[in-house]
Amino acid sequence: MPDTSLLTFSLPVRLLSAGICETGPGWLHPRRRLDSSVLIVMQRGSFVMGLDDASVHAQPGQALLLPAGRLHYGISTDPVEPPAYCWAHFVDGVDAPHSVSLPVHMDRLPPTVYTRVAGLFHQLISERSCGAPAQLSCDYLMSLMLIELGNDRREETRSAAFNRVSEYIRNHFAENLTLARLSEHFGYSEDYLSRLIRANTRTSFRDYLHRFRLERARRELLSTDKTVMQIAAECGYVNAKHFSTVFARSEGMPPTSFRDLYGKQHQAQ
Repeated sequence: MPDTSLLTFSLPVRLLSAGICETGPGWLHPRRRLDSSVLIVMQRGSFVMGLDDASVHAQPGQALLLPAGRLHYGISTDPVEPPAYCWAHFVDGVDAPHSVSLPVHMDRLPPTVYTRVAGLFHQLISERSCGAPAQLSCDYLMSLMLIELGNDRREETRSAAFNRVSEYIRNHFAENLTLARLSEHFGYSEDYLSRLIRANTRTSFRDYLHRFRLERARRELLSTDKTVMQIAAECGYVNAKHFSTVFARSEGMPPTSFRDLYGKQHQAQ
């Protein structure tokens, strides 16, 4: 199964070597266990790489990190189009003040990110040909590539995290839902969840929760004969008075008036 672990590198890293690998028919990556980490950015073709007991499928437009100290080896290769990829061996920075975290296997990169990373790779290879005086430039180019990949992962991760949280709220809004419960379920801090929701909705967790509850309440008021107390309970409110207060603040009138005003229009349609 795919390796989903995160790797953290201290920045700036130190580049050891880099190049472009153009393979041929029947090629298979050799078995290796290195003291350095390896970044691979696929150009064309594909191959399946073993990483200890896990496996990853590298395809065009994807990036792959092989951690230092772990056995990696080829399992299979695209029989139609032999793979070509950029590669770089590097080690962690010493007493470096910054860091970046990345997964072993990164999904297809957005075209803009892939273009930037590929450009940095070619610049890096060009700098390597200049010899020792270019080492510092190479270290920072390598670090910049990792930062680019890390920025893309963070944006994707935040978006995916919000989608999961939003879907959970949508499915559980009628329950006693709190930031503490979300924190326990997803493993994020309450502060992070609060900021995540506000960044994506421009509102607080409480107001975002009310949005789902009131949407359901409006529908129930117009399409059923349930009492306000019943609707309040079904929408997650502990008592009808609190529900009526929240509803009036949102709609400009209490639930009974809303039903009287819009219920007849709804029935007439």
